[in-house]
Amino acid sequence: MLTLPIESERIRLRRFVERDRASFVSFMQNETSNRYLMFDADECSDEGANQLVDRIMASYADEVEICSYVVADLHSDRYLGTAGFTSYDVGVMECYFGINEEFCGHGYATEALVMLRDVLMPSYQLRVYCHDDNQLAHRVALAAGFKLRGAAVNKNSQLSGQLFVYKQGV
Repeated sequence: MLTLPIESERIRLRRFVERDRASFVSFMQNETSNRYLMFDADECSDEGANQLVDRIMASYADEVEICSYVVADLHSDRYLGTAGFTSYDVGVMECYFGINEEFCGHGYATEALVMLRDVLMPSYQLRVYCHDDNQLAHRVALAAGFKLRGAAVNKNSQLSGQLFVYKQGV
């Protein structure tokens, strides 16, 4: 769906490659990094995280790609985290992001979300669902230009949280 890589002054969004596996598994097993994400204990296990990265990488060759990408340092190509999107409804994409704990606080998540926003607009309305307590994610969504719409239930996951929406002209 996207022409990758997409680059900014500091980061690159690209597909997963084998060398990203250990960093992704580390992210999935880090309770600070994943406490607000929609993964169960099995998916956060070593086996579950490895299976997930296998599914993501295999999907890149499929007709229906899992749109999950690496947020990498532009110069070193070092894995910093992930960002991506999934179809939520007709004309609506749900964006997501997660930065490994050691790289938090540098604006990488905001930068990645802005990059996704810019390539997906104006074709789609964009949304971000955040756990009620995930104040860092709330700040990322707001800094990327998304507007807080308030408490909502995600129809796909059935989880409740705060809904942020980006739509041109809003």
